[in-house]
Amino acid sequence: MRFGATVSPGWCFSTLLLCAAVFAQPTPNIDGNYQQLRKLGLQTGGISVEKVTLKRDAVTFQFNSGVVCFVTSVNHKVTGAVFVGDGKLLLDPPVASERASLSVLTKEKDYHETFDHLVLRFTDGTYDELKSAGKPGAASCDPALLRKSAHAMRKELSYNLDARILQDVVSSEPGGLFVAFVHGKRYDGKTLFAIDPYGAPGVYPEEISWETYDESKLGIWAAFHYASEYAAGTATSAQANSVIHIDHQELDTGIDKSGNIDGKAGITVASRTSGLQVVPFSLFRTLRVTSVIGPTGTPLNFIQEDKTEDPQFWVVLDKPLSKNERFVITVKYGGKDAVSAEGGGNYYPIARTPSQGSSANTPPTT
Repeated sequence: MRFGATVSPGWCFSTLLLCAAVFAQPTPNIDGNYQQLRKLGLQTGGISVEKVTLKRDAVTFQFNSGVVCFVTSVNHKVTGAVFVGDGKLLLDPPVASERASLSVLTKEKDYHETFDHLVLRFTDGTYDELKSAGKPGAASCDPALLRKSAHAMRKELSYNLDARILQDVVSSEPGGLFVAFVHGKRYDGKTLFAIDPYGAPGVYPEEISWETYDESKLGIWAAFHYASEYAAGTATSAQANSVIHIDHQELDTGIDKSGNIDGKAGITVASRTSGLQVVPFSLFRTLRVTSVIGPTGTPLNFIQEDKTEDPQFWVVLDKPLSKNERFVITVKYGGKDAVSAEGGGNYYPIARTPSQGSSANTPPTT
């Protein structure tokens, strides 16, 4: 059984579990910059810091004393750091309801945490800010801390942070991503603070989230927009923070008796930002891309890790886009377990969670 459809802007084709999204090429994950990010290590030596404060919207990090080691650069950009020493943070959401929610969870008026190590990933000005505040010549940090944070993101949080960082690494525009893996003493560690101007994972279109991935306290503890947006009265759930807009989709899909999907999608996309070259699409985690073809018929690189890890689908264009520039791609994909066969030729989409295929830059889908 095959289905053909032309999908107008804003529509979701629920049988495919796709929305403002699509699919991509034979050998995934071969982009050179992406491979470097995937195997990232630490630079030799670190800097010593003392009484250094790093404020990121609603969170203030205090590095009382310790060592900061930076990751190796990719495309001449440093995108992470490890801190070992004595630190403290204060979380103060700009929304009363979020503050009240935290108080219920923590049984305290204010959310504050102490930590002896911290892993940061970023594309904003954090590298320059920390480097200028520290003194060179400190000992190296344990690279296992960096590896553990990567393992947590891939295996426990199921989000491809490397692909998201790649988006900013290859862009000509400044990035605004900031992620902190906080190994706290008061709340048993495994907490994550994230700022993404394109929408934080799992809470789009809100840009900021605080969550725990400890099994006993699993969940998002707070999520909100930038404090400046609340002050200006512009914070709203209707914000369009994603980097792309799907203008048009043409879908050709076959479903066999077992529920296996074989499909092809032609998508016309407009960029909402300048310098965009790594584009996220929303695709159910069990559907695997076999090819992505660009507007000139040239195969494009794409990213799609194993469906049991961080399976989000990203396309690497052959050139960056300017704001409002359009492009067309054709994606072939297939797989099982995205729909269930109910008999009589009826198939129903299987519900998915954000970790099953959506990325921070992509609006939530059906």
